Formats: sequence, C-alpha cells, structure tokens
Amino acid sequence: MARNDSKPENQHYVPEMLLRNFARVGGGREPQVFAFDKSTGRTFCAAVGKVATERRFNDVVVDGDVVGSFEPALSRVEAEAAAPLAKLLAERNLGALLPAEKELISFFLAAQLLRSRNIREVHRKLNADIAEKIRRLRGDPQRVRGYRPFADDEDLKLFHLHVLEKGVPKISRLLLATKCWILCQTDARKPFWISDNPVARHNEQDFGPYDNLALAMPGLEIPAAVFDAAARVVVPDTKGKVRRSGEGS
Repeated sequence: MARNDSKPENQHYVPEMLLRNFARVGGGREPQVFAFDKSTGRTFCAAVGKVATERRFNDVVVDGDVVGSFEPALSRVEAEAAAPLAKLLAERNLGALLPAEKELISFFLAAQLLRSRNIREVHRKLNADIAEKIRRLRGDPQRVRGYRPFADDEDLKLFHLHVLEKGVPKISRLLLATKCWILCQTDARKPFWISDNPVARHNEQDFGPYDNLALAMPGLEIPAAVFDAAARVVVPDTKGKVRRSGEGS
C-alpha cells in the first residue's frame, strides 16, 4: 500500500494480500513465508513485508523528486480485488462470483502479470539487445528512428509505467473474453507455491520458431497462485478441451 508521506518506501511487486495466503505464523510480529533463492540456492524464512519488495520499485525519481508513480493505482487495484478474492477462497467456486467481481479479479491478475520484477528485466534485456544489434550493424542506437535506449533505471521504470497503463486494461478484457476460467485445488499434503512472478504463462503446444507464450496464442495457459490450497487458473477454451495433465498441478 502507498504511504501518505514523502518518505521512500518498500513497494511490493507481489502484493502482501497474496503473500499472506501462503504465510505461516513465525517468530516475529508478521506472518512469514518460506523462501528459496534460485540464484544462490539459499532457503530462509522471511516476513511477508520483506519479500518481493524493493525500495521505491514503483516510483520514478528524477533529481530526488518523484515525477511519477503507479503505487497508488496498484494499491487501488489490490483493494478492489480483495473482497472478490476472499469470496472465491471462501466459496471455492468460480460460479459464486458476480460478473463485476470477476472483472475486478481479471484486472488484478492482468496488473500482476505486468507489474513484476521479471517483466521489468525482460524490457531491460530487450532494449539492450536491440542496442547491441544496432552497434553490430555499425549503427548508432541514439540515432535510430523509433528506438531509444534506456538512459538509466528511472527511464526503465517510466517505460514500465506506460506498459502497465496501456497493457492492463487490454489483458483484462482478453482474460474475460477469450479464456475459460478453472479453479484447481489441492490440500496441505501437496500445497501450491507462490513466487516473485505468481501470474505466469505456459503452453504445451509447439509452434516451431514462433513464440508460444503470446497471450492470444492457441493453448496458452495462465496459472495464477492465490492460495496455497486453491489456485485459480485461466486457460484458452481450445476446441472445448482442457489439458488434463495439468489439472490440480
């Protein structure tokens, strides 16, 4: 949630409202989650307020001043989706959701798909790869029409803000109009996990040299972890069939 003062804050790219659904009572005041760092192989326990978060992750700062932020907007998205998600977890039935409630969850999931650290790093790498390709062709990245290399991290944040602003409404509409929603459940013996990228994309179909993870591609599945015993999953309704090998996984 956004602060009411001007002090720098830790801002989550995975909301605490999701992390708490996977947390346990720990030794401190806050619930804790078990964490695994893939880059180091380290496992540890951490309070939900200290994972999937970075200082001013959603603020664009220029010369010490915040010139743009999507933290307040993301906080509103979380607040509006909180009640429908709580209802879904209580009822364990997608049919219990009203159309308006489903729209709020869809918007929340679209925002989560785009707000993560992973998405920001994908944009960083793509921008750098384009610049390197231009240089290999003996060009100057600063002089190519329609392309501009990121000047710094704040420039990357500003680009990320525009991606969220333009992309979230479109993806939300796509999830509602073209996807079949399925609720998969498990139990305490084999719980679902959450990650720093909890709304993911998966496709069993192989399209050769072409990307199979574009949102409109046939067979695309979008698993979304919302609770350790109930994960909401959206999949395309391809010929009315659903991949059975992934049910409940």
